[in-house]
Amino acid sequence: MVLRAVAAAFVVLVSQGPTLKSPNVDFSGSWTLVENGKLGALGKSVKLTQTPTTLTVEGPDGAATYTLNGETRKTFPAPSDLIARDPETTMWTYVTTRVSVSGWTGNQLVIVNHQFNRANFPGASPREFDAEWTHQLKLSLDDDGRLVVERDAINDPLPLTMNVGPAMLKAFDPYAKKSVYEKRK
Repeated sequence: MVLRAVAAAFVVLVSQGPTLKSPNVDFSGSWTLVENGKLGALGKSVKLTQTPTTLTVEGPDGAATYTLNGETRKTFPAPSDLIARDPETTMWTYVTTRVSVSGWTGNQLVIVNHQFNRANFPGASPREFDAEWTHQLKLSLDDDGRLVVERDAINDPLPLTMNVGPAMLKAFDPYAKKSVYEKRK
């Protein structure tokens, strides 16, 4: 079902008229969130490095490189330190595969990320399961040269027979929907 959502998001991206030629927009630089409240769409601070064909996003959790106007696919191994923990007492989740598609809509870069996750929730049934999440990022520069990032997420419902509650569901997507960043000098 979520794969259909990714396909639909890509159809919307294509139907809005993205161009294969990137506009004269460069997001390169170190950026700091200017809003208070929720975690920024890219965290509190982020470093972006753009070439004519890629955009690399570096934050506290690592780096991701996206192919501009194309697809990026990456597979991640299971973290041995996580899997070695007792599955009856330890909750964990990790990304197994991420597929990203990007394109330009005017001066806005749209990146659609679809990731497959493996999770373990002790006391739940099923305890171990797979989930799919789709996130869309829209990056642009405002008239003051600030980086504006809009983020939407579509997450699979958790296949659990336990009371998860809204607080835990919110923990899976703690990011602001729209964030503004200023370039550090």
